[in-house]
This record gives sequence, C-alpha cells and structure tokens, in this order.
Amino acid sequence: MRFSVRKTIRLGGGVRLNLSRSGIGTSVGGKYVRVGTGPRGTRLYGRVPGTPIRYSSSLGAAGRRTSTRAARIRPQAPAVGGARSAPAARPGTRRSGRAAFVFWLVLGLVGGHRYYLGRVPTAMLQTLTLGGLGVWWLIDLLLLPGMVRSANGDR
Repeated sequence: MRFSVRKTIRLGGGVRLNLSRSGIGTSVGGKYVRVGTGPRGTRLYGRVPGTPIRYSSSLGAAGRRTSTRAARIRPQAPAVGGARSAPAARPGTRRSGRAAFVFWLVLGLVGGHRYYLGRVPTAMLQTLTLGGLGVWWLIDLLLLPGMVRSANGDR
C-alpha cells in the first residue's frame, strides 16, 4: 500500500498551489478540466461529470525518463546534393497547432496554451494576471503559430 501527502491551497480564480512530498506545483482550471505544472512536468487532468471516469496526460517533457540508447544522437546521412537535413524531433515531442489553438481559446486567459507549449514561467505570469486582463490573450493569438514552431524546433 502506498501513502501520499498533498495539501492544496486555493488562490482564487481557479488557481491552486499544490504542496506534496515530491515538490510544489500549480494548477489552473475548473472543476472538470485542469492544467497543472509541478515536479512531474506539465499535465492535463480531466473528468466526466457524474461518473468515476478520470483522465490524466503529460503535456511536457519534464520528468520523462529516457534510456541511454534513446538519448544517443545518431548521425544522419547527407541528403542528395551533400546538404544535411534538419534532425527530426523525437517521437512524442511535437506540439499540434490545433491543440494549442484550442488551449488558447478555452484556457487562454490563464495561459493554458503556454503550459501546453512548455513556456511555464510566462504561463504562470499569464495565470496571475488573467492574460493581462485579456490584452496578452489577444496578442498571443498572433504569436501562437511562432510559439508552436519554436516548441517543435522548426525554423
């Protein structure tokens, strides 16, 4: 049997400070959908109202364990004409532009899209200011495609 210790402090506006044995984290959202960041990385939590069905998914790379074999960089063969192609991102690390847009639309005022794209410090600032009272949220609509490209390592 495993025991756990956790204390949640509600800061208001759907923002929570979570204290546990493994560290300190924050989470943002409502009763049925939350985005949280902590020692295990950024995670999405959800549940279906009126049922015991719950869902949890990792959104970031923090806390992931990789074997030494998976972490090795393999040399790539030159492309036709002698030019090297850009290395592909590791499987599972690509971020979807559509998903980022949905996070922006639904949780944009609290920085949900920035948590999804791995920009946790600015996401926390956006959470605390409610998206700069909406201004930062609207500006992020224009910046979103570039943030997705940056998160995926594209140029």
